[in-house]
Amino acid sequence: MTIWLNAPFQTRFRVIDGLTVRFARSEDRHEQALLLSLWPESLFAFEPVWSWLAEHAHLVAIDLPGFGHSQRCDGLPSPRAMSEFLIRTADAFGLEHPHVTGSWPTATDHPARPCAGHHPAHGPPPQQQRPGKHRPQHPRRTP
Repeated sequence: MTIWLNAPFQTRFRVIDGLTVRFARSEDRHEQALLLSLWPESLFAFEPVWSWLAEHAHLVAIDLPGFGHSQRCDGLPSPRAMSEFLIRTADAFGLEHPHVTGSWPTATDHPARPCAGHHPAHGPPPQQQRPGKHRPQHPRRTP
């Protein structure tokens, strides 16, 4: 556990899918959020807004593998591998339907929700388009 003098949270480590990952979490609430630090930051990027967000949701922030103090894994930079890792991360923290925010280096090709469609339990993938291409005002999803 790491304690920073002014940080509104304490960091800890957990092994997820064989990798040691640094994380911070807030108290349980009905709403849930998985915070992925913006590349190439660490979970401390959420320090300025942590207290406010924690009033509204159960927060889990992680240092993505290879960043901050999390263990590096060469096989995770692909969108599919990272999506699977994020699903296992949400499962490890008991997050059933979290809001997910953040980025990782390969996300530019997959701007929609990173985990949707890569796991049968999470339903069909949303329509995904590359940034800059026309997006309809009201995209329709088929049942």
